Amino acid sequence: MYSTILIKFSIIRGGLFYRLQERLNLVHENDSRTVARAFIFALVTWLPLFILAALQNLALTGDSRQSLLLDFPVYGRFLIAVPLFIIAENVIDDRYVIITSYFLNSGIVPEAERSRYVDVLSSMRRLVFSPTAEIIILLAAYLVSTLSVSHKLIYAAATSWCETETGHLSLAGWWFLLVSLPLFHFLLIRWFWRLIVWCLFLRRLARLDLQLVSTHPDAVGGLGVLGESIFAFTPIAFALSALLSATWYRKVVYEGGTATQFHRPFLVFLFITILIAFAPLLNFTGRLMRLKLHGLHDYGVLANTHSLQFDEKWVRKGEKNIDQLLGTPDISSLADLGAGFQTVRNMKFFPFGLQNLLMLAAAAAIPMIPLVLVEIPLRELVLKLAGALF
Repeated sequence: MYSTILIKFSIIRGGLFYRLQERLNLVHENDSRTVARAFIFALVTWLPLFILAALQNLALTGDSRQSLLLDFPVYGRFLIAVPLFIIAENVIDDRYVIITSYFLNSGIVPEAERSRYVDVLSSMRRLVFSPTAEIIILLAAYLVSTLSVSHKLIYAAATSWCETETGHLSLAGWWFLLVSLPLFHFLLIRWFWRLIVWCLFLRRLARLDLQLVSTHPDAVGGLGVLGESIFAFTPIAFALSALLSATWYRKVVYEGGTATQFHRPFLVFLFITILIAFAPLLNFTGRLMRLKLHGLHDYGVLANTHSLQFDEKWVRKGEKNIDQLLGTPDISSLADLGAGFQTVRNMKFFPFGLQNLLMLAAAAAIPMIPLVLVEIPLRELVLKLAGALF
């Protein structure tokens, strides 16, 4: 009998950056201040930009490209993506705790493999909270930010609020370079590092001798809970999509682009997003294929044996046993066995479903609505959708 306990496995609550937030009283054990913390990070990255730009008359100028308040990617990056990176921590952490606890409480990880499973969890925690990893992420964030500003990878336009008329960085440009952009890149790269560690965990989990059952009602041998990891990834997908949408919106409004020219890049982004979210779960595909094959064999043999005996007793010799027919449990057992066999036949090879795919696709697509509405008015768009559906 396995006791129902929650393992304190977290890829969020630890590391140098987390401890720094603890010292600043931004987080605590229950972390009920997530929304407030997200708001604070948004203010730190955006509000000084506004104040410093206003001091140099760059907040709102006659040139829309040089106006901070008319720079849509700034809103997408610092007022949408950064807060979502923070809010996503609780969403993801809660689900990862449930998922990792489930494998012990359900018995899928047998007694003989429990110590190995705990070792996997411990090694993953050490990896994700490695001080070396966080320092490398911080350095990478500053490197990417510096290259982006110095080579104008973010702003290819001739003028920008990041620069003064003499071509030097403005006050807002310096804050952008030293604080806002590195913090954004740090949070983003740190999320990718966590995803890499999660992929490594799933890979090592798939190598354990798991007790999967082909008749489990989730149709994936008991691994259906892994689909929750897809839901955990949706805030990140939404945040990145919002940034892309804001960047493309800027090109359409200020540079004469069209929304339709970005449909292929969006499809590429959607494909990569789905690949990142779903590919780690493919570690279990081979095992699920073998489980289904063996299940069809084992339950097929059992069903055939049961059916032969049922046929012999109630069909071929039915007249002799007719008095026993009413109330016999044989018919019920035949139906139950048939339902079990159908469950095995309906097994999937992937521990996720269409609902998970649609949910992730929606998270990536919703931020693109403002971009679409630039060229297609809302009323016309609704009429086109209604015509397509009805």
